[in-house]
Parts: sequence; structure tokens; C-alpha cells
Amino acid sequence: MKMNGAIAAFTALLAAPAAAQTAPISEAAWLSPEADLVSFLTTAPAECLARPDEKDARYSVDIGRVAFRSPFLLGGQAARGRLSCSACHVNGRSNSDFYVEGLSSAPGTADVTSSLFSAVRDDGSLNAKPIPDLTDRAARAADAHGVDAFITSAIVDEFQGKRPPREVVDGLVAYVSSLRSSACDDDVVRLTPRRDMRHVSRALAVADAALLRGDDAVADFALLSAQGELGRIAERYPNSPSARADLEALARMIGGTRGILPAAPKGARVRIGEAEFEALRLSFELNRARSASLYDPGAATAYLARSRPLDD
Repeated sequence: MKMNGAIAAFTALLAAPAAAQTAPISEAAWLSPEADLVSFLTTAPAECLARPDEKDARYSVDIGRVAFRSPFLLGGQAARGRLSCSACHVNGRSNSDFYVEGLSSAPGTADVTSSLFSAVRDDGSLNAKPIPDLTDRAARAADAHGVDAFITSAIVDEFQGKRPPREVVDGLVAYVSSLRSSACDDDVVRLTPRRDMRHVSRALAVADAALLRGDDAVADFALLSAQGELGRIAERYPNSPSARADLEALARMIGGTRGILPAAPKGARVRIGEAEFEALRLSFELNRARSASLYDPGAATAYLARSRPLDD
């Protein structure tokens, strides 16, 4: 996706809550009608990540962590609907509320042989299976190649996405291999704007590290993923025009960085540093406005009540 396309997608996200009263966030499209939206908006399963100490291994895990959350990893219908790996496997765990008509037989299930996202695996029947928790997946696989094959097949065959750069696939393998039950302190975490803005900062840090290594493809992917994270956060401020404007401004700053990256990588690194500072500043601003956002259970409950269709 080019810079203008990313900004257009961000703008569409900003308009989504007003246009789709029953789905205040795009991620609601992948939830069962019976799902507790307030809980989904304000909490998430804990991420059981055992981040390695060695520098190169940590960098690879960080790439995978960004890619796992990015809707731009997958192709076709999935990418247009902003489906990411984390939509099915929230923070690497399962998602008991995931449901798509024609893909799921019950909440928390999915058919990976459906033609809904790809004709490659279509077998003409609904074979929905429970979405697995990926924690300790590597320990259950015979070797790292098994995890690699699982991830590559999911991207290329299941969703017909373009084969990502080798470093991104390696990063996803490293990330999934680092999801271990021994690293879990809690079962559920409270979602906050500062917690979600850290995902933006992590993506920016990956982009900077990639540029330092001369890897423009990974840097561009990380910057695009940071824009996606900002769009996701903006949806949680449906009644805060100023917050949404600040988030869009940062997304445009990152888009401008992507625009100069091929010709001026050093200048791009300077701009990434500026974006990192702005992301940190904005995280505090968003946190101060949290009580009026969908991160707040009371505000989310009130917003959903107002958004309920008249024929309910």
C-alpha cells in the first residue's frame, strides 16, 4: 500500500464509527453478535512473550511482534477488512468471540479451507475448527521449520497474501516461538491508550533499527504498521475530534517518512525520531482523555447504548 492509500485507509477508519452505528470499531466485524463488546474494547488476554536477551534475536522477535498485529501482512479480502493474525489470536492467544458468517460454525472457530479469503484451500465444505492459543506452539512443533511452514502457509495459502520479506517471516517464527506460558503473569490485561500507543512506538523502533541495518523493506512495512495502529486507536475516540486529529497528524508524519525513505534513509531516521517523540507525547494526552474514550468501560457502555439500532 502506498502512502496515499494508507492515509485513505486511516481516514476511512475515522469515519467508520459514524457510518456503522452497530460496529464502533472495525474489529467488531470479526466478533460474534453475542460478544461482550465492552469487554473486548477494554480488556485483552495477556501476551505471554519471553523476549530474548540476544540483540539480533530480540530484533527478529520485535519484527514479528509488529507483523503479527498488522493487517497489512495479509492479502485480499482480509487486508481490506483489516484482519490481522492478532484478530484470530489476540496477543498470540485464542479468540473465543471470533465469528465470520460462512467461515465459523460457532464463535471461536474458523475454517482455513474456506474460499472466503482464498481459493487455494477451498474444499467446498465448512470445516471450522477452534482457533488455537499459540502459546507454547513452538514446543509442540517438531522444529522451527514446522512453525515457519505453518506461518507461511497461513499468509500465502489461507489468505492469499504476498509472500512477505524473509526477515518478516523469520520474525513471525521468532515471535510465535517466544510465546511461552512460563512468561504469563496475568490472564487478562486492561487496555489503555498508553498501552496501545506502545505498539506504535515499537513499530517505529523496528523501522529505525531496520534502516540502521539497511533493510528498507522491513522499515517501510513497520512504518505502515505504525499507521495501522494509529487508526485502530483513533476508532476508540469517536467523540474526541481533537484526539483523532492528533492521531491522523502523526499518521501523516509517518506517511511522509515512508515517502522519503528510499531516497533519504538518514533523513527518514531523523523523522522517525521525531515521530517517536510525538507518539510518546500523544500517549499522555490520550490517557488524560481516556474517560471519554472507548477504553473506559462506562464510556464504552454509554456509547454502545446510544449506538444501538432503533429496531433492537
